[in-house]
Amino acid sequence: MRAKRAAAVAAAAMIGAGIVMPAASAQPPAAAPVVVRSGPDWTAHQAHNQFRADLREARREFRADMREARIEFRQDLREARQEHRMRFREALRELRQALRAAREAFVASVKQANESFMASISASRETLLAVLRDPNATMAERKAAVATYRAETQEAREVRRAAIQDAIATHKAARKAAREAFRTAIGW
Repeated sequence: MRAKRAAAVAAAAMIGAGIVMPAASAQPPAAAPVVVRSGPDWTAHQAHNQFRADLREARREFRADMREARIEFRQDLREARQEHRMRFREALRELRQALRAAREAFVASVKQANESFMASISASRETLLAVLRDPNATMAERKAAVATYRAETQEAREVRRAAIQDAIATHKAARKAAREAFRTAIGW
């Protein structure tokens, strides 16, 4: 038995080393037969493969849908930002116009108060100067003219101060209303 085994090993070694060619009658080993699989394991395997293919396709479609949704979202966001910028710029333009109008009204009110003050003061001053320049005026008349001038000047100052305070209050209210309209327009 050992001899047969040793001879087989030696023959195999010589054939493997290319020293001896195998016999011409030797047949190559037969190819493995193709087996058509069937049965519960094969069906489960096919179902698993089909499920994985469907899952890959679903993932591919999901990624494509997500890409489209992202593009649409960015476009919608871009349009919303543009609309917001337009509303903001329009509201800012209106705010500036309202503030400018309030400032112009304030300046006009202060100017009118100062002009009316100067007009009343000039009339009182003319009366005072006429009395003071009159050489026939007595000291009592002069003192009375000065006292009248001071009283009229004080009254004119109070009127002017009240008018300016009203102008300031109106100006503040107009500015506050303009800013509130601006905040409402931009949605704050």
